[in-house]
Amino acid sequence: MKSNLIISLLIFSILMNACGYSFETDQTLEAYLDVVARMERSNYAIHEANNSRVLLMEDLLRRKPDYKLLSEAARDIIEVAKEFTTDIDNVNREFYQYIQIGDGMFINYFQTLDKSTLRNKQLVNDFFVNGYKDMNGNWNAPEGVNINAKISETNHRFINILNELRENRIFGIRESEKREVISKFLLGTPENHALQNNVKKDIFTNKSVAATYANMTMLKNDALLTAQMLVNYLGGKISGQHPIFDRFMVVSSPRKIYIKKGETFKADIFLSAASSQSEFTAKINGKTYPVDKGVILYEIKPDRYGTHTYEAEISLKHPDTKRIETFTKTFKYEVGECYH
Repeated sequence: MKSNLIISLLIFSILMNACGYSFETDQTLEAYLDVVARMERSNYAIHEANNSRVLLMEDLLRRKPDYKLLSEAARDIIEVAKEFTTDIDNVNREFYQYIQIGDGMFINYFQTLDKSTLRNKQLVNDFFVNGYKDMNGNWNAPEGVNINAKISETNHRFINILNELRENRIFGIRESEKREVISKFLLGTPENHALQNNVKKDIFTNKSVAATYANMTMLKNDALLTAQMLVNYLGGKISGQHPIFDRFMVVSSPRKIYIKKGETFKADIFLSAASSQSEFTAKINGKTYPVDKGVILYEIKPDRYGTHTYEAEISLKHPDTKRIETFTKTFKYEVGECYH
C-alpha cells in the first residue's frame, strides 16, 4: 500500500512538473513576497542616497572646480541605472498583462496573485525563454533576450562614462584602475558576454512566477548598487579619499505609497549616508519618535481619503564638534477605496 502511494505521488509530481508547476511551499512564496518588499524599499533608499552623494561632490567642487566633469559623470551614472530599473518595471507590467492580470501598480500584482499562478513555471518559460503569443495572437520574441541586451547596454554605458573621464589627465584614472572597477559590476562582467547570457538565462529557465519576480527585483538592485559603487569611486577622486558624507538628505521608505482606508501607513525614515551609530533625534509632524539604529518607524492609520503629507525632522549631533544640525523634508502618500 505504501509503495503504491509513493508511486502515485511520483507520477503526480512528474505530471505537475510537465505541466509547468513548481512545488514551492506557502512559506517559500511568502519568503519571496518578503524579499521583494524589502528589496524594493532598499532600491528606493539606494537611489536617494546616490543623489545625496552627488550633492556632496558638487559641494566639493567649490574647492576643486576642475573636477566638475566627475560630478556630471556621477549624475549620468545615476540616470543610466534609473533607466535600467524603469525598463525592468516595464517588462514586469508586460508580463502580468500576458498572464491576464490587468493593468495597475506592479507591486500589487504580486500581492494578489493566487498561489497556483505564483508556482507556474510555464508562463515564465514562454514569456522570457521560448517566446509567446499575446492576447491578439501575435508572436513575440522572448523577453529574456531583451533583458540580456539591456544588461549589456547598461554595462557598456557605465564603461563609456569611465572611458570619457580617462582622457582627462587631472583625474588620474589608469586603465588598470578602470578594469578593477569594471570587475566589480554586479550586472555581470561585460567582457564575457557569453557567460553573462548563460547566467541571466538561469534567472528565467524553469523558474516560478514568484521566483522570477524576486529575481527581477534583484536585477534592479544590482544596477543601483553598481551605480553606487561608481559614484563613490568618482567622489573619492575629488576628495582624495573615499567620500566623507557630511551632507545628508532625509529619506522616507514607505512600505506602500497607496493604501486602503483603515489600513496602517508605515514608513522607515532615516538620513541618507548616515551611520547607524550616530546620535539622532527625530520628529514626525512635530511629534518625537524613537530612533532604532538610525531608522525611525512612522506608523499612522488615516481616517480620510485623499493625499496625506507628513514632515520628517531629524537632528544629528556631530561626534567631534557636538554641533547639532537639523534636516527636514515633507513626503506624501495616498488613501483610497481600493488599490489602483
